[in-house]
Amino acid sequence: MTKDNKKSSSAAIITAQKKLAPFLQRHRHSTLEEIEVVDDKKKNKEKRIIIQSPWGDKSLMFFLPKKIDSIANILNSVYLPEQFTAIYHKDSEDLEIIYTAYKRSDELKEIEQREFHFSFNSKDYLCEFSRSSDRLLKLAEMHRPVAESQTEYRNLRSFLMYTIIKQESEGADSSLFSSIGEPISFWIRNVEWNEDKVLQLVLHLNLYMHYFDTESPLILLHSPKTDIEECNPPVRFRVGNFPKKISARNIDTHLLHYWDASLEGDSSRRFSYSYRIIEYIAFSHLEAETRSNIRKTLAAPNALDNLEEAIDDIVNILGTVKQNFERNKIESFLVERIDSSILWKEISKNEDVFKREVKLDGNFTLRALLKPGWNEQIFEGNGIPHFASIIREIRNGLSHGKEQNRLSVITPTQVNFQHLEPWAMLIKVVAQELLIYKGVNIVREKPKKKEKELEA
Repeated sequence: MTKDNKKSSSAAIITAQKKLAPFLQRHRHSTLEEIEVVDDKKKNKEKRIIIQSPWGDKSLMFFLPKKIDSIANILNSVYLPEQFTAIYHKDSEDLEIIYTAYKRSDELKEIEQREFHFSFNSKDYLCEFSRSSDRLLKLAEMHRPVAESQTEYRNLRSFLMYTIIKQESEGADSSLFSSIGEPISFWIRNVEWNEDKVLQLVLHLNLYMHYFDTESPLILLHSPKTDIEECNPPVRFRVGNFPKKISARNIDTHLLHYWDASLEGDSSRRFSYSYRIIEYIAFSHLEAETRSNIRKTLAAPNALDNLEEAIDDIVNILGTVKQNFERNKIESFLVERIDSSILWKEISKNEDVFKREVKLDGNFTLRALLKPGWNEQIFEGNGIPHFASIIREIRNGLSHGKEQNRLSVITPTQVNFQHLEPWAMLIKVVAQELLIYKGVNIVREKPKKKEKELEA
């Protein structure tokens, strides 16, 4: 809405809000806006109402018809759940999972006729692949992509193509749309809507459908919006700008695969792959140090004269490595290799987040990285060991769910993913720094801890 048409558009928005009140009340992340468009046939400008973020999904919008009454009944009769590529029909209590209007391969033809009963939590659900509803086709016809999508625009593109064929090529076999077939949805009948219970139902359905048919289409799950404050993005330029010339070194392929994997997926996956990089490089460093100590033992002039003592020394060296690697060696390795100022640049962008202790789903306590009174100078002396300790706890919470005989686990929930997001960004910076300078002999003086500052 532009400033010059704000007054004239307010009446249209108010009218639309009244007619779509039930829909808007159920969809707190969806908003109405009035925009100016050009009529392709008349070549004149006109104002139209759109719904921003249906499903709470910023990648698409609904372009409403001029007569809103024709679509109001449909919108007010459905619920668009953020977590699913689906429509919930409130009147019939059917959950319609949006599948596809593309033609199915020969291997998946059988699925079009699939129907089964699914008994879960003492209730029987009829599940079937069947023709998509007219409501879905109407919503698909109204949808427009407006940004990059992580949800594949809720699978609506093939349905939009289907509606175009019906309108412009009635019955014709257009080569432009040769991939379009009959629109199919996956229906779960008789579903009483409850966000948590439906999620459990869907998770179980996916498991059993895949168990009995590894080619079975699964119900897509998306991350719903939460009330947790989103963290700020990471520092863009590592050295102020993009260099004109880069001198690259050959990096271990395994590490590059870990790094590539750390760029995608939820925050827990990205965190885990970054931790693997740190662990891998730290262990390689420790392995080289261990070999050096063993060589020193064997190189002693009297090694062969006192072989039993030399063997005991080697056993002790290896035993120390096994016992102290994770807790002590990673910490000392990071202190030696990572400049705290690099971490502080990232921390300062989300300083308030790193000051908070958070209780995560799974009874896991995520400790604050910054203690009361800490600033950049204090962090320089105490921050890296504290950082190393916390990321180890997070890794254990994600991988083992147990830390020092105390049961605690970081469950894969959206709330946890959002709390871990700043940590995933921070540990990635450390992993990349180690990757870039792996093999470079860096001797960094360990900063001295100041007791008064540490107590603060």
